[in-house]
Amino acid sequence: MFEKIKKSVKKISESGPWPIPLLVFAQLFAIYSNHYPTIPETDLLMEILLYGGGGMVLALGLRYFFSNWTRPNSIILILLLIEFYISPLHKSFKSLIGESFWSSYTLLLPIPLLLLLIIVYGSIRKPRYRFVKLITVFSLAMIPVSVSQLLRQQKSASTPTDTPSFRELKKKPDIVLLLLDEYAGTSSLRSFFQFDNSDFTEKMKSIGFQEVDQAGSLYNLTIFSMASLFDMQPLELLSTDVSNLASWRKGIQHINRNIWTASLQTNGYKIHNASIFPFNDQPPFEDLFHLHIVGAERLHHFNTSQTIYRDLAYHLYTKNLFGQSKKTFQRKMIRLQNDFLRTQTEKVVNNSAEPDFHYIHLFLPHDPYLLNEESQEVDVETALNSSNKAAYLSYLKYTNHRLLEMLKAMMKNNEETIFIVISDHGWKNMRTPSPDGIEFNTILFVKGLKNILPDSVQVHNVFPHVLEQLYDTTFIKRRYTPVFLYD
Repeated sequence: MFEKIKKSVKKISESGPWPIPLLVFAQLFAIYSNHYPTIPETDLLMEILLYGGGGMVLALGLRYFFSNWTRPNSIILILLLIEFYISPLHKSFKSLIGESFWSSYTLLLPIPLLLLLIIVYGSIRKPRYRFVKLITVFSLAMIPVSVSQLLRQQKSASTPTDTPSFRELKKKPDIVLLLLDEYAGTSSLRSFFQFDNSDFTEKMKSIGFQEVDQAGSLYNLTIFSMASLFDMQPLELLSTDVSNLASWRKGIQHINRNIWTASLQTNGYKIHNASIFPFNDQPPFEDLFHLHIVGAERLHHFNTSQTIYRDLAYHLYTKNLFGQSKKTFQRKMIRLQNDFLRTQTEKVVNNSAEPDFHYIHLFLPHDPYLLNEESQEVDVETALNSSNKAAYLSYLKYTNHRLLEMLKAMMKNNEETIFIVISDHGWKNMRTPSPDGIEFNTILFVKGLKNILPDSVQVHNVFPHVLEQLYDTTFIKRRYTPVFLYD
């Protein structure tokens, strides 16, 4: 058995450029399985073709100059190891010593050294051959580990926990969820910002919305707040420090498949995902401002070439040069946002034959604070300063105006539609828990429900209230103590 494996490894290593796509597949499939279900399979395939195919083409070109495959394979494999693994090592280095010249630019230093190593290494045959075999064995060993990881992920994500059985609804109204990221609730705006938002709330009431004055989230981070909203219950988190991948993965799984979507599927709803998360096995919508790493970006975000580009762009472009170009980029973000709002409004207005559920995630009034309350552009430094209270508040007022416009357009010919306008948490720049918990205070407006909601509702109880009225029955709604999470 061992001899057969040795012969197979030798054949792969010596008969062509096969170790190159093998390493590419093993690395990218490991990322895919580790982040399942956030990366669409088509994105994985495209990245494998890009890196694997590109590496093989380069190896074929180099093969013309050498007598066997060992040397071209060695060179391309070293380049791939630089691309895949130097950046994570640099990130660990940066986390140890903090921000400095060395942690910012050290990433550039190993590159010429490793290229020099390729040249020196290219003249010695035996170590080259052993190196190619070692990488081949490493790649082959990674694949079953990743398959095992993927199977565990699929099993844990396959069925929402404690999913009740839902009977068929007699009436199936369209339902629209508008999530306003980081929109602070009425009481926190009043106490922390000294701002009275009653003008907006009165306008919302005038077009048929009910305000829940004391709405609140269980968590101060988006992914966990949304997971509890859709799963209609708190998450079982091991720690309030959620910086580890397992916690984020768990939140994503409960957003993707959950009790709420199970109830919709039972009743034949067509689900539309316009969010940064996978939802009902639909891929994430493109993140307009690249505030989160979504889709294919997860496959190459931490690669060395991408990290070098971001470092140079941040330290040279963002900090020092090309002020006009930054303004152009800001205007591009404004245009993308306007296109997104228009497109989602049109989708709601143009209903399908089936009952529809729309999950629309708006980065309003989340930073960057692109515009002020007069819909005028703000300077770039202000827009990018997430801790600027005045800029946040001005952008919130702009949000009020755009939201009212959007809702009035959506409500045409949608008299029976249930609209839910909610935020995930309050202003995020609370790095420590506040005494009165204002970071958990959210907004909540509903339209289309026949019964009046109570004055105080926690986010995870929103959909139980909706189901309660759709099914004309009682759902258990429990209150929990909010949990301040650190990332």
